[in-house]
Amino acid sequence: MSYLIKLKLKTMEPCLFPKGRERGNHFEGLDFIPGSAVRGALANSMAMAGASNDMFQEIIGHGLLASNFYPSGLIPVPTTIRRCKRWRSSEAHDIGKYSGEAEGREIPFKCSECDSPLVSVKGYLKQDDESLLYSKNAGTTRVITHNKIDRISGTTGTDDGALFSVEVLNEGQVFTGWLQWNSKEQRDLASDYFKEAKFLMLGKMRGRGYGLVKVLSYEEADDTTVAEQYFKVINISRPQNSSTFSLLEDAILLDDYLQSSAFPRNGLDLPEGLELTANGKWTDFHPVHGFNYKRGVIAPVENVLTTCTTFLLEQKLSDDQVKQLEENGIGTRRCDGFGLVICGLADAINPEQDITWEKIDKKPSEGSKELAEINSFIAANAGKFSSLPSKSQLMDIVSAMRNNPQSALELIKSQSEKGTHKKQWDRKLTVNGKSSDFTEWITNLIQDHRDNPKIIEIYIHAIIASEKDKLLKDLWKGGMS
Repeated sequence: MSYLIKLKLKTMEPCLFPKGRERGNHFEGLDFIPGSAVRGALANSMAMAGASNDMFQEIIGHGLLASNFYPSGLIPVPTTIRRCKRWRSSEAHDIGKYSGEAEGREIPFKCSECDSPLVSVKGYLKQDDESLLYSKNAGTTRVITHNKIDRISGTTGTDDGALFSVEVLNEGQVFTGWLQWNSKEQRDLASDYFKEAKFLMLGKMRGRGYGLVKVLSYEEADDTTVAEQYFKVINISRPQNSSTFSLLEDAILLDDYLQSSAFPRNGLDLPEGLELTANGKWTDFHPVHGFNYKRGVIAPVENVLTTCTTFLLEQKLSDDQVKQLEENGIGTRRCDGFGLVICGLADAINPEQDITWEKIDKKPSEGSKELAEINSFIAANAGKFSSLPSKSQLMDIVSAMRNNPQSALELIKSQSEKGTHKKQWDRKLTVNGKSSDFTEWITNLIQDHRDNPKIIEIYIHAIIASEKDKLLKDLWKGGMS
């Protein structure tokens, strides 16, 4: 029996959750809030409150499993769902999913249409009317550039390059997730630290103005698991006697030499008393780096099985086995945010029938009504675009719109209410012969074209291009040669 705390969080500032890899001076970030970050916030709250070591071990060190926090309604796509490598160019190309019974399973690896390999679909699923809607991203992100600070002199004049950039979660987004314990007493002890919490500080670079998150709601649930909550989120029933389980968090499995293994050569490191044999053909992995701040040394690199990795079992799971797996997880370091699983998700989803894949946005054709409206809008507002929000803010709207129109609307609301940017968002434009402020115009535009984000993208690129052309003409008139 498991006991949950459900949290709904809203990012009030940009939040940085590194992927663990960098490209030059650019640090890639996650598009969701990892459960380990919320677990760390709980640990920090306990430390600030002066909790004893025994109390800390009782709440954090034994039995705590934390899910990742995604925008409400999203769940990662299992790795059993694959599509042709060229699927974006044609909807006729194959979708691959394992088929057959436990013995003699057929696993397609090539597309019957073009003979290209089938690759795992990276992304998320969300309930949409009677089907599941595919989304490539969870939350919206943007890139911010900073000056590198010399910690000795306190200045930016470093010899090894003064700039670096980070990919952060945008503010104004809402994320939902769960914390799970196997004991009601443990959950009740932890709830004392969350019930009164109004804000949390999550992620990296909190000293630079990142990481403030507001706790919008707090709920408790008894006699359920995180996996059961996910089935409710996507409104799909768990199949009886399922033969798969998928990771809701990264997992670390150890080999005979206690080294992290990307492939379960020595079994799945299952809860005590549970024996299962798995097929590893649907595994995916990546390295995770770390730093031991207590000892001041770099932590060893772990090869972890990636979230969504799916195991095909050689036997059907009984109800007791499902309960054991979902309450305890697999692998080592489960209390550090690894190893949370969901049983039967891959069995429950038929990608050919249940999933609506993202639409291929069509550009307006020459002479179309949409293109005429765009040209009319640009001509009516020539010279006004320099006072609008910056190019980076406009492109953030494009990125958010590609992911989810609602995310774009929340981003606009968040940005337009800031005192430093409010004047830019309140600038007046001429729309169909009437005066309208920029915030009202862009909001109405998104609501009118929710099904075709390409229109929004063309409008914004036209605004940016129009102002760029004007700037070049002004420079030329000023004597530039």
